Amino acid sequence: MIALLLALLASPSHASLFGMDDYKVSVVQRTNVQEIYFEGNIAIGQAGSVIRELKSLEQNKDMHIFLHSGGGYLKGIEKIKAHLRKICPRGACSITTEVSRFRKCASACVHFFMLGDERLASVDSAFGFHRAWTGLPQRPLSLPGFAEKTLLKSGVDKRWLRKNADLFERVDHPTWRAPEQLAGSNIVTRIME
Repeated sequence: MIALLLALLASPSHASLFGMDDYKVSVVQRTNVQEIYFEGNIAIGQAGSVIRELKSLEQNKDMHIFLHSGGGYLKGIEKIKAHLRKICPRGACSITTEVSRFRKCASACVHFFMLGDERLASVDSAFGFHRAWTGLPQRPLSLPGFAEKTLLKSGVDKRWLRKNADLFERVDHPTWRAPEQLAGSNIVTRIME
């Protein structure tokens, strides 16, 4: 037990791996759309805090979510996504996700990005992929388990995942791709100048 605790303390966090701090979220209400600015990473236990910070969102009103994140705890991101989809159900309103100029979306952020009915990325943005892990880099999960549970369910093209399996080999830091390198993946629906 002590060895496990020491390993956890010594293992790099998402923040250190991806150069991002804990999350920051803000909501701006516009006439026709709710803008949500999400920056940073979600750690274990933070999903509830994020959801509380989203309490000002209006039911059945379109959302535009701006992301700049290294990802984080996938189950927490799943909870946030479910909460947002509950507020904005398919057919009642739409969700647009965006990674703007010089912003990044890595790891579980890509899964969050897939929430969008429309998924926009600047030509100057980047998407990062790595092998999923259980929390300890010494015990990474395999690609098939990660892909089946997350990216495939989110709508990423299965052939593209197979063809790009090398993106999921590294654990220590992500392999970065520009939006145009994601052609055929169904991750980005429109690239912006």
